[in-house]
Amino acid sequence: MLSVLCIHDEKTRKLIGDPMNKADIITAIAGEMGVTKVAAQKVVEIVLEQMSSALVAGDRVSLMGFGSLKPVNRVARTYTDVQSGKKEQADAYKTITFNPSTELKALINK
Repeated sequence: MLSVLCIHDEKTRKLIGDPMNKADIITAIAGEMGVTKVAAQKVVEIVLEQMSSALVAGDRVSLMGFGSLKPVNRVARTYTDVQSGKKEQADAYKTITFNPSTELKALINK
């Protein structure tokens, strides 16, 4: 029989290294603020809606101490398909870039 060692955070019972998701953020806010998960969920949803609306409008979202999100336009370009060797056209599209703050970079590089 194969035995697997699972390392988890005793407080959250979550595996260490698992990505944080929306539910984790809601749980953390509820615990820190002493509010229900329903109230914390509403706050998270409002924040995400506001950020999404700003980005859709073409505005930059800056969170001091965390970083900034900015919508950018990627231009159409020609590339070579490595399997067929044929020239292909990639359409223009919009995406979002994230630039971490100096404080966040310092925390990550500790």
